[in-house]
Amino acid sequence: MFSMLHSVDNRHFSGIMTPDCSYPSSGVEPVVFMHPFFTEYGPKPPEKYLGANAQYMVRRNEFFADHSGPLVVFESESYFDYLTDEITKIRGARNLYFVETLKDSPDPIFTSSWAEVYDFLRLFKSGIRVAGGLIKDSEIPNDRGCLGYAMHLLRREGFSVDVMTDLIFL
Repeated sequence: MFSMLHSVDNRHFSGIMTPDCSYPSSGVEPVVFMHPFFTEYGPKPPEKYLGANAQYMVRRNEFFADHSGPLVVFESESYFDYLTDEITKIRGARNLYFVETLKDSPDPIFTSSWAEVYDFLRLFKSGIRVAGGLIKDSEIPNDRGCLGYAMHLLRREGFSVDVMTDLIFL
């Protein structure tokens, strides 16, 4: 059902998958969703967050259904096949790209490094909106949650990153 983007502008993107073989349009701002189903398939959220979690799931599904711009979804290898199909059913296939990640990690599984992801995202506009997953402040050094870690890497690489605060799970 999914195809890998093998090349765009003579660049190789073997770790980026798309259901409809569409290539990115330059000049548009992508939304990067990191593990958008984390709260349903990851560890159970603390009791005090259950109401916020239910609201997040509704907003996430509404966004998937209504947003027509480019969407780059990072999803864990543990649930990748099932969840990519679910997202495609909610959203449709156009402007939809997937990056499979290692279990419990934001790191891409099929790419040799984040460099391929950076090159792919540069095909769009320089600004990126991010959503989904877990972002947190922590007493543990370098423990930012998957979304927080990805934001750190993207900013370090020179991307302008805007957090969609209504579409994250703290």
